[in-house]
Amino acid sequence: MSDDARPSTGGRREGSDDGAAIREQLGHRASSISAVPRTADLARRVASDEHDRRRRHRVVAGAVAATLLLVGGTAVAVVAARDEPSRTITTGPGPEPSSSTSPTTTTTSTTSVIATSSTVIPATTTTNVATTVQQPAVEPITDASLLGFGRVGPLEVGADLESASLRIGYQLVTDVVDGPRMGPVAPADVADLPDDACGVVGDVGGQPRLELMTLGDRIVAVTIYEGSGMRTDSGLGIGSTEAEVSAAYPGRVEVLPHAYGPEDGTWHYLRVLDPSRSDVAIVFDTDGEKVISVRTGFVGPVDWVEGCL
Repeated sequence: MSDDARPSTGGRREGSDDGAAIREQLGHRASSISAVPRTADLARRVASDEHDRRRRHRVVAGAVAATLLLVGGTAVAVVAARDEPSRTITTGPGPEPSSSTSPTTTTTSTTSVIATSSTVIPATTTTNVATTVQQPAVEPITDASLLGFGRVGPLEVGADLESASLRIGYQLVTDVVDGPRMGPVAPADVADLPDDACGVVGDVGGQPRLELMTLGDRIVAVTIYEGSGMRTDSGLGIGSTEAEVSAAYPGRVEVLPHAYGPEDGTWHYLRVLDPSRSDVAIVFDTDGEKVISVRTGFVGPVDWVEGCL
């Protein structure tokens, strides 16, 4: 064989190097291409997703059922509580009410709403709240108690003796006299007064120089006599002068002749009407110079010079 027909060693080495390069390139390309999932793998993945979805549906359904059961039980309890009569539970003995308080019970209602997915149930809760009605505080009659138009201290004409006794903390007892009634005021002025027995209450609240006049069980006039230290709310009292009375009520004093004064007419009744009501007056009995008694009350009884006699 000639040298031209024999393959050269150098040519085989070059062919080997080219094959190695091709294999390396193919390897790089294969690694950069994602594997295509097979049909079996896809089926398993779909089955797994379906299982997870069904499991979530079972959990949600259980939670909804539990919620509806809880709400239904609450609604039944609320309706039962609404239909059951309210009860007051006492945990221990309470303080006994004093004579000046009257216990009462006030019932208050609070309405709430419980909502479910399909209904709205109104619920009413009733609560009993114990309250007390406070009576006016006791105010005793003293020398410092003031006289005003139709009143002395806390007592006012028109009040009944029971409430007046509670007000001053002293039991008032009437001596019924009911004799003829005389005075300088015309009978027409007393036409509207009750035609009840006239009475006198002395020693009012421990004050021996204070006296009440009553018709039936109502106070109609108040009188203070010599020896009393009480004053009017204008500062007048036993021993005040006629001039002081006129100055305290300028232009409002009516001077009337005294029923038992001397013939010269120097004694007087100084009569003043209440500016806020025409059926109440105050009368100062004078000896012509100074006040010897003071009366206040309803027009008519306040003018009876002998009181109930």
